[in-house]
Amino acid sequence: MDKLLNDFSLGLFVWQTLLFLLLLFLLKKFAWKPILDAVDEREKSIESALKGAEEAERRMQALQADNEAAKKEAMIERDSIMKEARDTRDDIISDAKAAASEEGVIALGGDLSEARLVFAYKNGIFPWYSEGEPIIWYCPPERMVLFPEALKVSKSMRQIIKKGNFTITENTAFNEVIFNCKHILRDDDFGTWITDDMEQAYINLHQKGIAKSIEVWFYNAEEKKEVLVGGLYGVDLGNGVFCGESMFSLISNASKLAFIHLVQNNNYKLIDCQVYNDHLASLGAREISREVFLKHL
Repeated sequence: MDKLLNDFSLGLFVWQTLLFLLLLFLLKKFAWKPILDAVDEREKSIESALKGAEEAERRMQALQADNEAAKKEAMIERDSIMKEARDTRDDIISDAKAAASEEGVIALGGDLSEARLVFAYKNGIFPWYSEGEPIIWYCPPERMVLFPEALKVSKSMRQIIKKGNFTITENTAFNEVIFNCKHILRDDDFGTWITDDMEQAYINLHQKGIAKSIEVWFYNAEEKKEVLVGGLYGVDLGNGVFCGESMFSLISNASKLAFIHLVQNNNYKLIDCQVYNDHLASLGAREISREVFLKHL
């Protein structure tokens, strides 16, 4: 009798187990399948999103690498020009004190290549001539300069700056600035000394990151946009000295705003203004001897 009961219990357990497994199978096939499919789809979506994020990260890294490479290439090119300038030994005489005439002329001829211009400025020399003349290289016996701490900003200029009616930028319209400097009508006797060759030479320097410009903009209600009304350009020697070349104003005080911005927003130790004029003297510039000037270079 006991054996019969044991066999019956065992058989019942086996059937219960089989029914339980069958129930699990049916639940997985019919009740759980949509849930499992949804989980699978979610996992696929997550996997796809992760792959997309990884691809985006790779693209960002590639773009960053390209930008870094471009910056490095530009720096290498600039350094190459500077090195070529230092190594150049041509008809521009480096000892300006010994070579200069009474008026400051030290050489005639040559060209306006990047290397020659940089070499000249590094030695306190700049080109100044008119169309049809040979290139004349100057290093005046008296040099007009501004030490930033000596900058004079008049009360009226401070009020103009405070009003904020002008927008001032750097290196956003170099070609337009030099074009205006070339064609502006001037009250002095100098006229324009910016020949076509000189214009292109400084544009080339700007493209190499050596020449820079400051632009002054004013909102024109008729045109409904900001227009260029003043600015300046010059050569950044990379040693704390900025060699100003020319400036222009289409409305009152625009060039003064550009000059004040240059001095106050850049870490220059000296602004080379080349020759005396009342406009710059009113801003604090003064003349120093050629010997003293060359020591600052």
